[in-house]
Amino acid sequence: ISHMKKHLQPLRQKVVSLTNCLIKGRGKTLVFYESVIKCSYDTRTNVQEAADDPEFPVDFPTLPDIQAATSVKSACMISIIAAVTEAGSSQDRLMPTGVTKPVANLKVATSNTTMTAAFWDGMAQQMGSATVGQVYRIDWAMLKPDAGKYSLGSLTATSVSLQSGAEAATISDNLAKSSDMLSMSTSY
Repeated sequence: ISHMKKHLQPLRQKVVSLTNCLIKGRGKTLVFYESVIKCSYDTRTNVQEAADDPEFPVDFPTLPDIQAATSVKSACMISIIAAVTEAGSSQDRLMPTGVTKPVANLKVATSNTTMTAAFWDGMAQQMGSATVGQVYRIDWAMLKPDAGKYSLGSLTATSVSLQSGAEAATISDNLAKSSDMLSMSTSY
């Protein structure tokens, strides 16, 4: 992971060429939404910045809505634009290792579907101050399926940005009433 951070982090939001990486069907790899091929990154993988092409998208494609998560069978990285439907302040949580980590637990939604989202460490403070109704783009979050239920969790690469304008208005305008919302997450 340190090799990946060292070579990819400086090229964030740029088009890159990855060569000498392994294509695997399973194992320790990152899976991206709807991907059937996994790319395994190791110390032999070469990374080079590619020529700038304004036609090439640099943002991770978002899920069309939270309901689309039902097609996911194993944990994977996703991006989504969703509204906060239940705020949660940053709290310290004791981990099984004995270490205390900050976390903010929220619910986010699109249309008539909600999902729990846990934002850890540096994300806990930022998302702990989010208010109901705000719309965020959540990039590079871990979607975890668990017996037909789902949750989102932040990782080191996760980023969030408050949205405004037409796209945010569309998400907000299309939210169902809270009494009509369906939860895709386990209740605790």
